[in-house]
Amino acid sequence: FYVAIEVTNVDEAPRINDTTFRVDPGAPAGTAVGTVVGIDPEGGAVAYRLQNASGLIAIDSSSGSVTLTKDANPPVFPIIVSVVAADTAGNEDRATVTLLLADVDSPVITNFAADVDAFFEPPAGGGVCESSPRMATFTATIFDSSGVRGADLHWRITVIGVETTGIAKMLLVDGVWTVDLSAPPGILLDGNSATIYSRIRARDDFGHFSESGEIGLTLLPCQRL
Repeated sequence: FYVAIEVTNVDEAPRINDTTFRVDPGAPAGTAVGTVVGIDPEGGAVAYRLQNASGLIAIDSSSGSVTLTKDANPPVFPIIVSVVAADTAGNEDRATVTLLLADVDSPVITNFAADVDAFFEPPAGGGVCESSPRMATFTATIFDSSGVRGADLHWRITVIGVETTGIAKMLLVDGVWTVDLSAPPGILLDGNSATIYSRIRARDDFGHFSESGEIGLTLLPCQRL
């Protein structure tokens, strides 16, 4: 005897993968950002549509081409939507499309300022200074479309022909990059005031760096309480 096995072809759903596209900041509405590709195992046509679309992008139902419906404004990114790919039999697959801003430049540093024009050094050998302020607080606004990875305050001061430098890590507090700076104890060896210069160096998620101009503050000699 023999056994007959009948193989039935099952109409499978299209296959579509998660995709990430990048677009330049400020790109105008109508800009094509990429194409979603769905493959039907039976070789049939695939139709596309968006789910949970925020009205910021559109997709061509036939080609899968994704375009902006509004200008690429940095605060609304990233844009994350679900794309449905369907065949003529109604079988569906879903994938996530993420739209990010492209990194086109280095971080932009603005509003760099200190809260004082002068401050006092700690006395040599420890102790507390009689006078105040005893530190300066620096703040700045830093923007980068890809995200700011971090920022440091670099300072330098020259006393009796010898330059001393240092770095202080800035922290993001309520949207503003901030750091407190106090001088090393007894750095004014000759007892005279000197200028301490500070600048910011910021880096983004792509490893690009930018630097601010310098701010010069007067460092004053101090006596111990």
